[in-house]
Amino acid sequence: MRFWRACSPLPPKVGSLSGTLLSASARMLIFRGAPYDLPNHPQMLGLAIAFNALASGLVMMVAPIENFVLRVGYYLLFTLALNWVYVRLRSVPERWQQTVAALLATDALITVLATPLYAYAERITQAGGTPGPDFQFMLLGLILWGAVVAGNIYRHALGFSWPVALGISFASTLLSIFTSALLFADA
Repeated sequence: MRFWRACSPLPPKVGSLSGTLLSASARMLIFRGAPYDLPNHPQMLGLAIAFNALASGLVMMVAPIENFVLRVGYYLLFTLALNWVYVRLRSVPERWQQTVAALLATDALITVLATPLYAYAERITQAGGTPGPDFQFMLLGLILWGAVVAGNIYRHALGFSWPVALGISFASTLLSIFTSALLFADA
């Protein structure tokens, strides 16, 4: 197992950070990377938050959502807080920035990949139809893929076995979906 990187004393260039974030996140999506591949730096976390918000904005452009800003803000705060609890419970608070950056960046990439699917569903809805089971199965596949990727991130960050990390990931995903549905039930 690799050692986690300490916070670098000098802030790196944003361009090099974004390239590092994208390449490391793409490797994590195919289970070839881990959160420790990201520099443990506040700018990396800020860039991951911005990338996630931009990816959500891309979906908003093709499929308008009510309370969009509140939903994205809630998701970001939920992810930051829940993972703060996880790393504190495992006594590895130094891994929080890298873990959250990895989770948000991989989620953003999956969101970008899902954008054509949302555009397809929006086009059908605008025509007066309802997206069929093909849409639902593809969306479910992307949600499951994201949960398994998050499980891999938790496995590396928190030092759990695969089954435990997947359980934490699925529980976190379900908790996020249900609490969001309760908060934004009117939409």
